[in-house]
Amino acid sequence: SALRPLNAPRRVDVREDEAGQPQAIRLNGAWLEVANIEDTWRLEEEWWRDDSLARQYYETNTEDGRRITLFHDLIRGIWYAQKP
Repeated sequence: SALRPLNAPRRVDVREDEAGQPQAIRLNGAWLEVANIEDTWRLEEEWWRDDSLARQYYETNTEDGRRITLFHDLIRGIWYAQKP
């Protein structure tokens, strides 16, 4: 009975618009259009360290009505979803 984190982010493919905001998310092999972005915020921590954190978060609604929190790891260039 190993412990596992709740709501752990998982890597996802994201199509971005010209401003770098999410346009579509690929979940389970299918692309879902982002209907709108409800909120966005940036998190930067420990910028002075080698393992610093810089993320841009987006609270999105998809075309099928799902609410998904995405974040873009600005250091590694990788997208993650928290509520797919």
